[in-house]
Amino acid sequence: WVVVNATTGDIQDFDDPIEVPEWIDRVFPQENIAARFDDWGCYSQGWWACAVSGNNVIQSTPGISVTINPHGKIVYYSGTQFQNSKAEGASSGVYISDARTGETTFYQRAGITESTAHDVLTQAYANYRGYQATEPILISINGNEAYFAIIVDGNGVRKGFAIVAQDNRNIVGIGSSLQAA
Repeated sequence: WVVVNATTGDIQDFDDPIEVPEWIDRVFPQENIAARFDDWGCYSQGWWACAVSGNNVIQSTPGISVTINPHGKIVYYSGTQFQNSKAEGASSGVYISDARTGETTFYQRAGITESTAHDVLTQAYANYRGYQATEPILISINGNEAYFAIIVDGNGVRKGFAIVAQDNRNIVGIGSSLQAA
């Protein structure tokens, strides 16, 4: 890792992410985390599954989101799906990775992917021309996982809120306020 002082041009090299100064909150780029997870999801099932059959191979869903965990640390998260899944929009779980340490935790959980959640939440406002959901984020409501999104019009103006259960695309809440949704 290399840290450049933008004012003086001084350069510091670090061989270990632990050595990187505390004020740097993102040591691992999102793309590296996704690639590391996909390698684990592929090769954890053995060479044959990874290279040939694709059976039980887990991969990241498109996109990786950035959020802050309850401890104030920046984390990346992404849904996952089985490589050869026939169920469109089905998730095999989610993983969360610390942006500073690269430590990744996988939570196996059947449900819907972020893109499916986006489609469901946008469809919830289908009667309103041009309304669409922003990128949904995974939240926990009373111990149940759900995707939450803000609904915006064609100009990007907030028009409402929507929530869909992560494990059941038919459980949707919408409203003009958070409480209503």
